[in-house]
Amino acid sequence: MKALPSGRGVALITVLFIMVILVILIGALLTVIPAELREVAFTGYDNRALYAADAGIEALTQDLQLNDTSLGVGSLAAPDGSASTYNATVLATASACGVQQNLIQSIGTSPAGDQREVAAVVVQTTLSDYGLWVNNNPGGVYLVSGYSHYDGAVYLGGGASDPQLVNYIVGDAPIFDDQVTFAGTNSVNWFDNSKSTSQPAQTNAGAWAAVDAGGYAKVTVGGQTEGYPGSQQSLQLANDAYGTPTGTAYPAPKQGKTVYMNQQPAGGPGGNLTSGIYVQGDSNITMSSSTVGSSPSTMTWAFTPVSGDANSIADPVTVAVNYTTNSTTISDTTTKKSTTYAGVPAQTTTANSNSGIVFDDGNIQDVAGTYNGSYTLAVPDDGTTDDAIYVANSITAHDNPQTNATSADEFGLYANDIYIDDKSKSIPYNLTLQAALVTGNASEVASAVNDGTFTTRDSAANLPLYGKVTLYGSLAENIYGETYTWQGNTQLSGWAKDFLADPRFSTCPPPGSPVVSPDGWHLVAWKDEGTP
Repeated sequence: MKALPSGRGVALITVLFIMVILVILIGALLTVIPAELREVAFTGYDNRALYAADAGIEALTQDLQLNDTSLGVGSLAAPDGSASTYNATVLATASACGVQQNLIQSIGTSPAGDQREVAAVVVQTTLSDYGLWVNNNPGGVYLVSGYSHYDGAVYLGGGASDPQLVNYIVGDAPIFDDQVTFAGTNSVNWFDNSKSTSQPAQTNAGAWAAVDAGGYAKVTVGGQTEGYPGSQQSLQLANDAYGTPTGTAYPAPKQGKTVYMNQQPAGGPGGNLTSGIYVQGDSNITMSSSTVGSSPSTMTWAFTPVSGDANSIADPVTVAVNYTTNSTTISDTTTKKSTTYAGVPAQTTTANSNSGIVFDDGNIQDVAGTYNGSYTLAVPDDGTTDDAIYVANSITAHDNPQTNATSADEFGLYANDIYIDDKSKSIPYNLTLQAALVTGNASEVASAVNDGTFTTRDSAANLPLYGKVTLYGSLAENIYGETYTWQGNTQLSGWAKDFLADPRFSTCPPPGSPVVSPDGWHLVAWKDEGTP
C-alpha cells in the first residue's frame, strides 16, 4: 500500500486543535455576553433615571413662576411605550440680595425601578441678569458693528412696525459676544453695511462674525417674548426708601422739600436706622467715597438744590455713611441740624442694614461720583408720574468690580428715562457707568408709548463727536435708545456703546431689581447625587 504524504496528517491535527480552541472561546463568550448585556441594560436604565431626575429640575424651575410646586411630578415616555418618572420638590428657600433662591431635589425612576437623585439651586431671574434687555425699537435706531458692543446675554423684542435693526459690517468688531435672542415674529431687519438685506445664510461666516463673536450658533430669531415690570415696582421702591415697606401709596412727607431718613428730616431723634434715603423734590446728587482698604470706610451723599427749579429741595443736605462704626449722619447745611443713626442705609449683611434704596420723588437733574456699598437710585416711573435721571459724569464703584470680582459695591439706576446729560459742563469725552440701568414700565409697553429709554439729553445728531460710554452692569429699556450717529465706517457724533455684563448680578443684583416674567428663574448649581 502506498504511504500518505506526511504533511496531510499534520494538517488534520492542526484543524482539530483550532476547532477545540474555538469551542472553548465560544463557550467563554456565551458566558460573558449575557452579563455584559445585563450591565448595558442596567446602565441604560440608570441613565434614564438620571435624565428623568434632570427633567424634574427643569419642570419645577419653569413652574415656580406659577407658584405651583406640585407640577414637579411627571414622566418621560420612550418610543417603546415605557416611561421614566420624576418627583421634584423644593427642600429649602432662602433670600439673598433681595432675590429668592430655592434648593430643589429631584428623584428620577427608570422603567426598571432604578433611581437617581439630582440636587440643584435656582435663583429668581431679574432684568439685571441680561447685559441688554430691550422691548422694541420704534425709533429705528441701529445696532452697528464696531460702534454697538454688548457682552452677556441679550434679549431684543420687536415686531413688524418696530423691529430691531442690525447693521453688520464684515471685518468690524461684532455687535454681540454672547447669546442674543430676537424675540417674537418679525422682530429684526438686517442690513449689510447700510444696505437692506435678508437674514444672512447660515454658511455666511463673515456676516455672522460681524453680528456675534460666537457666530450663527449664538443667535436665536423668534424666541419667547418676556414681560416688563409693572408700575407697582416704583411704588415699592419709594416705600422701601421712606421706611414703610408695606405702604400701598407713595409717601407724603409733611415737612417740606428736603431729604428724609426714618420718615423725618435732619434734626429729629436718632436711634436705629430703619429706612433708606427719601428725597422730596428735584435734586442734584454727588457721591464720594473713601479709598479701598482705608479706615474708616465711608460714603457721602451730597444733595443740592436745582437752580431755578420750583420743585427743588430747599437746602443742601449731606448723608454721611460710616461702615466702620455702622452709623449714618444726616445734616442740613443751611439749618445746621443733624441726626446720627445706628445702622446704614445700604443693603448689606451687617446688623442694622436697610433696603439700599435712595428714592427721589422728582427728577434727579445731575448725578455723578463714586459709591461705596449696595444701592439703587430711583425716581417715580408708574405710567402717571414719569421722572428722569440725568447723568452728569461717570458713576463708579470705590472697589472696582472690573478688577475685583468679589467687590461688594453694586449700584442701580431706576427711572422712566435715563439721560446722558450732554449739557453738563462736567460731561467727559469717555463716560463710565458701573451700574444696572432700568428704564420704562409695563404700562408704557401696553399703551405703545415711545418712552422708557437710555439716551442723550439732546438728540445724538446734534452732539459733537465724543468717545464711548462704557457700561459695566446691565441695561433694560422699553425702547432702544440712541447715543451716537454713524455713516458707513465712521462715527459722526455722540458716544459709541461698549456694554459689558456684570456676572455678579446673576446671583446678587442691586437692590430692587425687577424680576423677569414669565421666564422668572434660572439654574446656578446642579449636582448628581447618585442613588438616593
